[in-house]
Amino acid sequence: MTCRGSFTAADGSFSLAGIRIDGVFDERPQAPVAARVSGPDADHAVQLDFLTTFAPMGLGLTAFAFPAWALTAATRDLLTRRSPAGLLGGAGGAPGGG
Repeated sequence: MTCRGSFTAADGSFSLAGIRIDGVFDERPQAPVAARVSGPDADHAVQLDFLTTFAPMGLGLTAFAFPAWALTAATRDLLTRRSPAGLLGGAGGAPGGG
């Protein structure tokens, strides 16, 4: 459900009348709803709740975790290739053995 209402900044610096509020509403809100706008020229507000922030947080974690994992794997591979066999846990043992 999309609602319309007025928005007043937390610091009271500006107010917006008749602004559309996007969010997850089971029924029409009877009390003020916490929302964010991009600034005094905004034409809609976004409701603040866990579900609206979950997707961006997940994308952010994925965007950080995958490159970190790839860099770690590449660094370990490079160190393993440059070190004598067995020094960093590589297979084989002493050079010339076998």
